[in-house]
Amino acid sequence: MDEVKFVLKGLVVATVLTILLQLRVGGETLEIKSDRWIHSSSVGVFLNQTAEGASLAIRRAALAVKELMGTSFGHSAKNAEKPARMAVPAVSQASVTGTSD
Repeated sequence: MDEVKFVLKGLVVATVLTILLQLRVGGETLEIKSDRWIHSSSVGVFLNQTAEGASLAIRRAALAVKELMGTSFGHSAKNAEKPARMAVPAVSQASVTGTSD
């Protein structure tokens, strides 16, 4: 029963907070003001810079892996985006049925 009370309290707190953030103060909602404050705070700026750095690192790592795989299998990284073409041998009716002509 305590778990149900905990969930209901959380629901009430979330609902009240959501309603309060929709109040307009000075022509803007509190939600917009708090969002702007979070993004301009030093923590928000630090997190944005960290995310940009992580994105760049992942992009560079993916390119390095693509180049490594390309050199390992004899393809250049520039051609890695193009689909490979395989030569398919011609099949005759005799080879399929197992009979000779």
